[in-house]
Amino acid sequence: MENNLNNDSYNHNKKYDEKYLNIYCNQSLKVSKFTAILITIIVFFILNFFLLYNAKGISKISSWIVLFYLTFGFYKLISTGKISFYRKFLFIFGASTFFPSFIGLLIESRGEMALTYRQILLNETPFCHIVFPMVIFPYILEKVLIFPARLTGDFASFYSMLVIITISILTVGRGWCSWVCFYGGWDECLSTIPKKAIIKIEDKNKRLRYFNFVMLTVIILGSLATFSVIFCQWFCPWKLITEYEKIVDLRTFLAFILMILLFFILVIVFPYLTKKRIQCMSYCPFGALQSLTDRISFFRIKIDSNLCKGCLICAKNCPTMSIDENSILEKKPKVLITCTKCGECIQICPQKAIRYDYFFKPSNLILNQVEINDQLKNKKVEYSRKKILKNIFKTFLFTLNEIKQVKVLFPFSGWVLGSIVMGGFMVDTITRILNIFINGSFLLK
Repeated sequence: MENNLNNDSYNHNKKYDEKYLNIYCNQSLKVSKFTAILITIIVFFILNFFLLYNAKGISKISSWIVLFYLTFGFYKLISTGKISFYRKFLFIFGASTFFPSFIGLLIESRGEMALTYRQILLNETPFCHIVFPMVIFPYILEKVLIFPARLTGDFASFYSMLVIITISILTVGRGWCSWVCFYGGWDECLSTIPKKAIIKIEDKNKRLRYFNFVMLTVIILGSLATFSVIFCQWFCPWKLITEYEKIVDLRTFLAFILMILLFFILVIVFPYLTKKRIQCMSYCPFGALQSLTDRISFFRIKIDSNLCKGCLICAKNCPTMSIDENSILEKKPKVLITCTKCGECIQICPQKAIRYDYFFKPSNLILNQVEINDQLKNKKVEYSRKKILKNIFKTFLFTLNEIKQVKVLFPFSGWVLGSIVMGGFMVDTITRILNIFINGSFLLK
């Protein structure tokens, strides 16, 4: 009888231990419903301010549509823990709405997409974040802005973009390229479509993922030497679907042809064939700059060497080849500075050995296997949903503890910043679509 009781007690404790071992060892990205709702309400009010401010007429309807889309998307992301999956709903939708909006604004303001000499003289070009590396040094040295944009007084002026870029460097860092950039959603989308890579890129091709640092160096030196934005004049793959220099001579014609080739090769063909974000990973100079400044940011992705089994699934599926395979095989897993913090590796890891973490202070909120076992033996791990619901104070403490975890703060930072940067384009594009049905015109003016 006593043996049966002991066995029952053992089985009960074993189930108890396994349950809480699963809670910690899973390194689940999910949070409690109460925390998810609370954080989502905060996101709602922040985005409400940015999206509905000064919205009128049809744009007010569009603003509410986008607001509910982004709010619900964030709730699903934070409540299910499927960060990479729901991030794509923000990222790809933001990229797909940017171009119709931007093209519409250009046609309304100047009558065409082409950039003429008059617009250059009047500084009527919206400041693009990609040119930031090539304009900042001439501006610091000579107080000259070599890009034809306004310093202030415009939604895409130099100083407004400088503020956004500074905030992104401190918060999401290189995560800009997977959460905020309205260009990056293109190669993200194309690289996601095929189930398997048609052309496989091996980890030994390390030079490929560092080519954008070469590009960064070349355009900085070239801009300092010529005091012109040579990347925009010759090498930007996005000119085809934004604004391009008006074709008036052989140089502008050749530059336009080159930009068409770069767009189709880097943004469409290679991402689709390789399942890698080629443009972002190997070409974009702004991405290289974000990599160099990434250690200033608060967050990073970390691989737990105690949990990692060396299966290499994360490295093979990383869209930017930012996980070093050799380091995993040597039991010293390392995430490279080119990591865009998309969360794909976290979602796909069968051992749940990868997580978001703090850069400045590694978090102990998620414990490794040894620490978990020690705490279970000492019965230090306690968790009771019923007690939490009965006690408001404990609920508050539990929620506060969840909110300060990286799995909440990083997605919150990335989603809010991405929504603020891309939300206006989402609203404008939906407004234009509604205007087609109501007034029969894509243009609003």
